[in-house]
Amino acid sequence: MLLTTFLLGALALLPAARATPAPSDYQTPAGANPWTYVENFDTFATGQPLHGQGGWTGWNVSGETNYKIQTYLGSKVAEVAITTHSTITRDLPAPLTRGAFKVVMGKSTSADGRTDVGIMLKDSNGSGRVYARLGGDGHISIYDHTIGTYRPILRDYTAGTLYEVNIEFDQVLQPNKYRARAKAKGASAEGPWSPWTLVNNGVYERLTTLVFDTDWNGGALDVKGYFDFVGPADVSLEPSPGSPEGLRYPLTQIARTDFPTLPKVNASVTREIGTNSRSHVRICPGVGIAARSSNRFPNDNRYPAESR
Repeated sequence: MLLTTFLLGALALLPAARATPAPSDYQTPAGANPWTYVENFDTFATGQPLHGQGGWTGWNVSGETNYKIQTYLGSKVAEVAITTHSTITRDLPAPLTRGAFKVVMGKSTSADGRTDVGIMLKDSNGSGRVYARLGGDGHISIYDHTIGTYRPILRDYTAGTLYEVNIEFDQVLQPNKYRARAKAKGASAEGPWSPWTLVNNGVYERLTTLVFDTDWNGGALDVKGYFDFVGPADVSLEPSPGSPEGLRYPLTQIARTDFPTLPKVNASVTREIGTNSRSHVRICPGVGIAARSSNRFPNDNRYPAESR
């Protein structure tokens, strides 16, 4: 009885179970980020079309003329006059099947019901797979093939404000899916991640091309879109198998390299019990808990001199 009592007392010395995993309980799903393309438009000629600079090519006439380098909110941007469907493209340095990137973009109006501005990734078949846009409905959204329409990731964006949209994709861990989150440029708090979302048409091969894209549904509107930055993003942290947040990915798809370190505990407690005995409990790193009860009266055979 004494041994059980002191074992329970010793367990109380151990750290309480965490409701939220510690950093050591997380891992990066995609490992090193293979996304390398970075553009902030600072070296481009102001007032000139984006078409023909930095590898950008207008897909149609409006794509060649509507995107121009301007200064907006103290930064050089690719500004587009949204007067029709305008598309401009640039090949990525290498085809990708996984990566994490961000784009900073904005629109001069919000819920105008007529204009969209956004980005797209095309695959090696030339088809658009990954879409994120500031829509005429007033929301920042990504396209979800499962529901056949756009899924909001940030509602009620503010006209004229630049927003950072982070996008991740990983063909091994999340085949044919991507996810995104958005926040105002410079905001400290990150927005929540969307669910992993099926790409347009449900499947992709290697993603090869970055696209700026606008849409216009008619009407005499003076609307502009802004692209301020494109570049790699920090790969987000996912809970590892067995963490309190549960298993996100199949065990067979994860190579664990950052096993959490066990608490470094070396504590001992000695307590008096009544007037004729004492017990000693020691917590030993990598071993467990040892407990010893000793009798103050060695000649009393009712109790063993020592028990473990």
